[in-house]
Amino acid sequence: MALKMDFLRDVVGVEGAAALSKAVEREPSLGAALELRTIVGWISCLDTHEGNIPGTTSQLRLSKSEESYSGSVGDYSFRNESLYHVSAAVANALELEPGKLDRELRGVVLEKLGKSLDLLIKSQLQKKILDPNAGYQITHEHHDLGDGEMLTQINAMHGGKRVGWALMTHQGANLHPDDVNVDPEHRRQGLASAMYAHAEKVTGKTVIPSQQQQAPGQALWQGNAAKQQFGAPPVAKGETLGAGPANPPQPQEAPMAATPPSTAQSSTQKPKIPSLPLTRSEAAAECPLCGGGFMSGDKFVGCVCFSELAKSVRTTAYSDGYVLDFCLDVDVDDVRSLMAALKG
Repeated sequence: MALKMDFLRDVVGVEGAAALSKAVEREPSLGAALELRTIVGWISCLDTHEGNIPGTTSQLRLSKSEESYSGSVGDYSFRNESLYHVSAAVANALELEPGKLDRELRGVVLEKLGKSLDLLIKSQLQKKILDPNAGYQITHEHHDLGDGEMLTQINAMHGGKRVGWALMTHQGANLHPDDVNVDPEHRRQGLASAMYAHAEKVTGKTVIPSQQQQAPGQALWQGNAAKQQFGAPPVAKGETLGAGPANPPQPQEAPMAATPPSTAQSSTQKPKIPSLPLTRSEAAAECPLCGGGFMSGDKFVGCVCFSELAKSVRTTAYSDGYVLDFCLDVDVDDVRSLMAALKG
């Protein structure tokens, strides 16, 4: 069957979509089930969404509240519905067969592939950085408001038209976002993150979160926490945010698991994730989703599904196998997904 490639490329990335296509070539009956499972994984990663469903002209407006969802898919509106209800509506917009959803998702194969799919989806969402080929330009203006007050205005331009803006007031070494907006049809392109990063670049100051965040702002900062593009490193207990000179922030380096945290840090850092020992036969296994290998020589590099995780792994080779040590900032769910793929 022909997969909905436009949708898949946006949700799991170009390489991920190619991996899914290869999986379907090996087992054609997986096609609809994999697409439906991808929809479920994508929806579950969204707190809010307003824009086209990838690969269609249908609009999806979505907000999550605890474990239910409200919004609309095209002309169909829903309120306080389940993840599977919304996923079925999206599947219908993609002209899939939503009636297969519950039945197919119970399959043993999807149980094994689900975590890998979720990792691909989450990785792609975290990489939503403004594409330089998308035709956007970011400009800025500085305004002196008098009495020492400064305002920086960031504009996102597309085709000669302003499609987004961010107003930042200067607070010592920091920038406070007073008003941020992106036109609906240009959302989910990384524009807000690009404007925040641009503001820091041209002022040498650090953007701090607003104390009156709405859902889109919360989602923006949550995504940035996973793949930082702007903002300061976490503030240690007892320190004051914004103290110090107005210098550009220094990049934060994630400590390796082999480096024990100091006593002052231990109360705030996440506990060390246990090392993962592998036999050579386990390390030589293929990923159950993409069919790719995990190792290059004696180093873990990850397949298409786990390549993003490789930068957080240190490999130690022994005569009968390997030990993988993880950085302190690694996502525990990602490690569990990798363990499931390696250990079966």
